[in-house]
Amino acid sequence: MKSELIVNLQVYPCSLKHASRILKTSNSLISQGLIQKDYIWATGNGDSERQLEIGMNQVLLMSRLPHNYRSLMKKSLFGFVSMLWKLVGYYLGIISKVRSLKPDFVTCRRVDLLPFCVLAMPFGKKVSRLIYSPHELESEKEGLSIILKRTFRVIERLFIRYTDSVIVVNEPIRNWYFDAYGHSSIYAIRNLPLPNLALGLSKDILRNKFKIGSNEILCIYQGILSESRGIPYILKTFSSLRRKDLHIVFMGFGALENEIKKQSELHSNIHFQPSVPINEIVSYTASANIGIVFFPQNVGLSYEFCLPNKFGEYLNAGLPILVSSNLSYMSKLIKENKIGWVLDEKNENSLIDFLESITNKELQIRLHNVSIFSESFNWQEEEKIFKNPYKL
Repeated sequence: MKSELIVNLQVYPCSLKHASRILKTSNSLISQGLIQKDYIWATGNGDSERQLEIGMNQVLLMSRLPHNYRSLMKKSLFGFVSMLWKLVGYYLGIISKVRSLKPDFVTCRRVDLLPFCVLAMPFGKKVSRLIYSPHELESEKEGLSIILKRTFRVIERLFIRYTDSVIVVNEPIRNWYFDAYGHSSIYAIRNLPLPNLALGLSKDILRNKFKIGSNEILCIYQGILSESRGIPYILKTFSSLRRKDLHIVFMGFGALENEIKKQSELHSNIHFQPSVPINEIVSYTASANIGIVFFPQNVGLSYEFCLPNKFGEYLNAGLPILVSSNLSYMSKLIKENKIGWVLDEKNENSLIDFLESITNKELQIRLHNVSIFSESFNWQEEEKIFKNPYKL
């Protein structure tokens, strides 16, 4: 028998400032009547996190673990010990939250949280359901050591059997989890954009800021600005262009911010835009002509199968997308629907050759295809799948 108030506890030890999938999931579950109250157990993030507006039926539970705990662990031995203590406190806090809230659903969003979510379930209701909802292929994430990859695989193998449902971000990852663990209830819910966000948007925010003419071609990369995301290669490419009517804006945050700012001072076609709130991303992105996701190096399975937020945001802003062929899932979507270009990352000149030859006529052809494809490629359709895992 269902309780009068159906409660979900989402467990995610990170800042929610850029966690669009969590916020969209929360809104969808509530709007479809699958839950009535959503509690999100996140990291502490000072005033900016506390001011985050997430809705009347959503409650942000602040932990003592700061959002930048990973970087603090690397600074000193004291920082490592201090953050490790707070991280353990967060893990044990899962049990405490389940015990006090008695949720109908617990949504676990990372592999390292899974054992603690399983341990916490006996402290909830007898009918409580545990849903494992990782944001990527956890044991194949970029930057993991062999030991961590094996450890994560062991954790999933041991504990995924105790989950009621698994939700992943696309079909290739769903197939991988099914083949690896044989779980009978695995659902693919892609992180697609909300529909029609770009309608009526100004196309001039970034062009006005950086004094880029309306006839000039503007590319954009948005997201984490790190070496593993191919940023040095993209920087080198744009700094070497012969044509002067082609620009790029890097919009986001990360370790290479200062390097991008340095290059923007040396090259008039390279620009840096700090990250903007989630609800403003598409407004800024709509200023561009091409969205870029290009990894020149070999990538792991998590990247190969990925469908990142930026893919949907580029489409929602009306942009055709340029990707490297090693990003197989995105490449497949682009080729099948003719909504962009797929370049061979093994050819070190492929990106610069493309950029030197791209024309406005070719852009217009892709823009038409993007407009058609985007009509059905949106969150409004995708969110209906939640009715399967979130049922009591």
